[in-house]
Amino acid sequence: MKPLFAIAFLSVGLGLVAGCSGVAPVEEQETATETSEDALVTKKLVGNYTYGNEGWLQSLNLNADGSFTGSQIVTCIKAPCNPIAISGKWSTLLGYLRLTQGSTSQSYSYTLKGDDLRLYRNQSLYAHVIKSTIDACSVVRCASGTKCEVQGDGTAKCVKTSCPSGQSLQLCWGSMQCIPNGAIC
Repeated sequence: MKPLFAIAFLSVGLGLVAGCSGVAPVEEQETATETSEDALVTKKLVGNYTYGNEGWLQSLNLNADGSFTGSQIVTCIKAPCNPIAISGKWSTLLGYLRLTQGSTSQSYSYTLKGDDLRLYRNQSLYAHVIKSTIDACSVVRCASGTKCEVQGDGTAKCVKTSCPSGQSLQLCWGSMQCIPNGAIC
């Protein structure tokens, strides 16, 4: 218990040296495996979230590939106090959302009601974020013969919808491609 206190104390101290303070990361070790219930929840959590009305996260983007990006709000001691970019890997485990940046992991209990996600740390609200309902394709213009499709990570991608004469559209190596009629990819 004393080493954990020392790590938390040192982390807070380092945050003050940088001019801003916040919640100190605490390293954790977990060895359990993901359950099928966790896998279903993981799919529901994928998306781009923005600041709700309270907490420490300005944005949180949980990607289908298990990566995340976002920005963390800081308590301002001396300007400038811009949000801090965060990124790493995320997972769910036994009812917790785990964010890992390098060798540091933080686990949060959470509630997800519709598009409303709340993260809790030590039974206190850490962040309230709301899933963005903006369709990524609404801001993308695709070339003729293509259409926009929203990918699993919420980003937009232009994909082919038609091919020149003598070719057909086929799924090859994870993307739609024009292939000569009768050929396989």
